[in-house]
Amino acid sequence: MARSYLAAFDASSGELLDFNHRLDRRVTGLYVSPEGSRLYVGGDFLSVDGVFRRKAAVFSTATGELTSWKVGFNGPVRAFHQIGSTVYAGGGFSTVKGVARTGVAAISTAGELQAWAPQLNGRVRAITSVPDGSRVVIGGPFSTVNGQARQSIASLDASTAQLRPWAATHPSCSFVTSLTRVGDTIYGSAAGKGSGCYEGTFAADPMTGVERWRETCRGATEAVAVVGSYLYKGSHAHDCSTAGGFPENYDNRDTYNLLSVSLSNGGLGDWLPGMQGKGVGPLAMATDGKQLFVGGTFSGINGQGQQGFARFEAGPDLTLPGRPVAPKVSSVKTGTVSVRWTAVTDRDDGTLTYRLFRDGGRTPIHEQPADSRPWDRPVLQFEDTDLAPGSTHTYQVQVVAPDNAGPKSGVATVTVTGTDKGYAPRVLADVPLLYWPLDEASGSTAVDAAGDNDGTLSSGATRASEGALGEAGDRAVQLDGRSGRVLSPQLFNNPRRYSVEAWFKTDTRAGGKLIGFGSSTSTSGSYDRHVYMTNSGQLVFGTHPGRPSTISTSAAYNDNRWHHLVATQGTNGMRLYVNGVLRASNTTVDSENYLGYWRIGGDNLNGWPSAPSSYYVRAAMDEFAVFGYALTAEQVTRHFNGS
Repeated sequence: MARSYLAAFDASSGELLDFNHRLDRRVTGLYVSPEGSRLYVGGDFLSVDGVFRRKAAVFSTATGELTSWKVGFNGPVRAFHQIGSTVYAGGGFSTVKGVARTGVAAISTAGELQAWAPQLNGRVRAITSVPDGSRVVIGGPFSTVNGQARQSIASLDASTAQLRPWAATHPSCSFVTSLTRVGDTIYGSAAGKGSGCYEGTFAADPMTGVERWRETCRGATEAVAVVGSYLYKGSHAHDCSTAGGFPENYDNRDTYNLLSVSLSNGGLGDWLPGMQGKGVGPLAMATDGKQLFVGGTFSGINGQGQQGFARFEAGPDLTLPGRPVAPKVSSVKTGTVSVRWTAVTDRDDGTLTYRLFRDGGRTPIHEQPADSRPWDRPVLQFEDTDLAPGSTHTYQVQVVAPDNAGPKSGVATVTVTGTDKGYAPRVLADVPLLYWPLDEASGSTAVDAAGDNDGTLSSGATRASEGALGEAGDRAVQLDGRSGRVLSPQLFNNPRRYSVEAWFKTDTRAGGKLIGFGSSTSTSGSYDRHVYMTNSGQLVFGTHPGRPSTISTSAAYNDNRWHHLVATQGTNGMRLYVNGVLRASNTTVDSENYLGYWRIGGDNLNGWPSAPSSYYVRAAMDEFAVFGYALTAEQVTRHFNGS
């Protein structure tokens, strides 16, 4: 049914209501008076139902009729806020009723312009007040108020328009986009123009402006609303790494448009709905205290058609957790099966419970909770012991959310070994993030024995018949020194505490990268956390906390013998071990912050000290593992002795 820039819906059913008025241009602001009897509408329009209403109009919520309130603005109105019988209006105007008013004005509920007239050099996008109504807080793209510097936010006396204290500041490239007060806290949001701008949300004391917290996701925030214990935000957030969230362009996804922020500390919540066909995305939010309404330029939410408007209910949660992939199972220790699986993600539950079932049983043999986000999905594990050697078993995983349970995973089958294998159990016992034994006889897949992060061999990587361990069935991968490498398909977010481990054998005189971390699946623009060999055979372990930080061995290892290599970085710095012995160390605890892929073999080494002639090493590689922490010297020695 036709509606012109303004429509009303039943808040529960979404049914279009009879409220129907013709506006000639767009609406940019809505506000309901504190007692609920009036709807204030601001925008670019000049008329309502053919009646002159320049940029603002008021409707009765009881009858839906246009009221006699008539105030002409010469520019768009974006915000309203009422204290007693005074309505404060903000926008991009310079006159009201023909009288000079820059960006903000006070009008009585009868439509009379008040003397209240602060001087701004910009526009106002948001207005709220302190609990006792004595002050008005305004936000928007301005930098001075009453001749004094006030970057995008200011507190004003509600009667005299004199400036009142406000401690928090914003960079010159940022401006406040929304303000709302709940109890004794003012919550707000910001947007920016250019790099390095503040674009997150904040909570501040209404009387002093001292911030209680500031959330620093990058990507303009357009609107906020408080529901329960969270501040919900509509934004173009594309990098929340500084707020404990997702990194820049995670998994080629440009933004998370809808997020929640804890009222207590500003930490990101678990609410992560998807938005489709979004264009700019969410532009407005409103709430009745239980439901959340979102408006903007989008066509769908969570895959469901929602043309520019959506409602989120308080509950119940009817969305089932995702189905996990079949677990990875292995048996390398007598009578024991190692079961590993990758955590799933849920749109509104960060902590989920995982149930493990054996042989189709109805009662789980193991349960454990785990936190997971799309950008940080841990690999979980369970050791099923006291099983009969030679017996065959199946395993499935089910995910349980607080309100419901999802479907079981596919089935994984394993036969229990009766013989301990020396090396692999020691590696797996220390819970690697990934472990490629590289024992496959053919194909381009390096199976991950620790989870589901299988690697891919390039055309320059071939299978070798003999591995480093000398065990039956042990094989390796031969890298050709030109294009050979094995690459992880999974992006890892800025590993800060980690260990990388591998065996290598080479007689090269051209050096090359043995193992490393890089931002691309081809030639990386960011690259560190790597171990490379110089032309003369020394090993160099390097990270890049703003500049290269390296440690190196004095001995050469291009002697065509197998060598065990471990490089770690943790709270005590960097360590480089060869053949179970610490060979070099320093105190560097940081690396370059980026999203990247672990790999065996070549990648960029431009700008690194003692860089070899070839970035790609010609070498046999075996038993590659990555850990999410720094292995101890004892663990390194135990792994080496296990061979």
